Amino acid sequence: MAFRVAFLAVNLHMLRNALPIVYLPLYGLVFFLVLVDTARDDTPVARRALVVFGGWVAVCALGAIVTFFNVGLTPAVTGFSRLIFALPVLLAFAAYCPSPETAVRAVKFMVGFFVIAAATMPMQLILGPVSWFAAEGERAGFIRFGSLLGSLTAFGIVAGCYLILSALYNSPSREIVVLAIVAIAFISLSKAALANVAIGIAALVWINRERFPSVVIKMTMTGAALVGALSLSSPLSERLLALGSSFGFDNQPSVRNYDQSVTESAWARLTDLPLANFEALAHFREPLVYVVGGGFGMGDTALVSADYSSAPMAHNQFVEVLTVFGALPTVLIFASGIALIGALRGASKELRGTHRVAHKLVRVSCAAVLLLLLNSFFANGTLYQPAAASILFLAVYVALGWRQLVAASGRDAVSV
Repeated sequence: MAFRVAFLAVNLHMLRNALPIVYLPLYGLVFFLVLVDTARDDTPVARRALVVFGGWVAVCALGAIVTFFNVGLTPAVTGFSRLIFALPVLLAFAAYCPSPETAVRAVKFMVGFFVIAAATMPMQLILGPVSWFAAEGERAGFIRFGSLLGSLTAFGIVAGCYLILSALYNSPSREIVVLAIVAIAFISLSKAALANVAIGIAALVWINRERFPSVVIKMTMTGAALVGALSLSSPLSERLLALGSSFGFDNQPSVRNYDQSVTESAWARLTDLPLANFEALAHFREPLVYVVGGGFGMGDTALVSADYSSAPMAHNQFVEVLTVFGALPTVLIFASGIALIGALRGASKELRGTHRVAHKLVRVSCAAVLLLLLNSFFANGTLYQPAAASILFLAVYVALGWRQLVAASGRDAVSV
């Protein structure tokens, strides 16, 4: 229960727009209590989690100092708070999930919340827009809605990651979760969501490769049934055609999508947008900016309001890290990411054939965070947007504490 409270305190962040007087004090109280509980915990994973917590806060504090001198106090505080906002999830994993079984239950709760929160997108097609959600967008003449998860892109950049995490469910719950995420991805008009769903399904097939034929048949039949069901509704079928045109399926003159294709959009996030971000960094005319960064304004409206933006958004988390924090913190962050993947892969190899619950948790966490890092080339916010950061902190927790989890589980743990 304690983990769920902490997770909800972070991931219900949109409530700050609706009930700020209630939500913000409760969030602050939960953050404080989780930090205290983690500090009181003398287990190795709790101590290591506190080191990660302190390191990230220190990096963000450096960014806040640079931001203060470049653009002022308000953006420094705003950016700092956004960057550390999801940290209670890491602490909650460390303090409240002492075994693989409790960790798996926590991940299932994460996935369940994600599905419910994402479902608030298609809900608005029926009930109308929610005033305190993110502002609507448009694609091919159709409205794109935000959700309880956050911005228009919050769902798309992590849809595949949560599909991968659904591998921890048993059938038929797993199939229901997969079906729900895929359906929402189609309806969302998000190019990132559809691409991520495809990768997520491929990862699910790989994770369950010992049952390869049955998994492929089940996925194919489910996908065909879903597309067929959505096609029965004229409004939904038109949204599908609009989304399909972004991937080159543009043979319906009734639907016109003037947006960039998925390949054009991906290429821009690797070239044009990062270049514009770096060019803005050069405007500071101060060599030290390449060492300590240009501050949170380099992240555009992802970290500060438009009034304090120093650069166009790179839509690339790696570029944003480099221009916001500079070379020194970036080296530390990148080295930590490499160490994270190395630790998870090493744990997976060591646990193969034993400790089935812990092994599956490690494999699934590694696959999900790898996809998140891949998405980081094409989106920002993967380090701090709550739905994305929750996946990152799950992987960090598993990498830090998998030996402790194994010791708490025993060799005869039942497979999930």
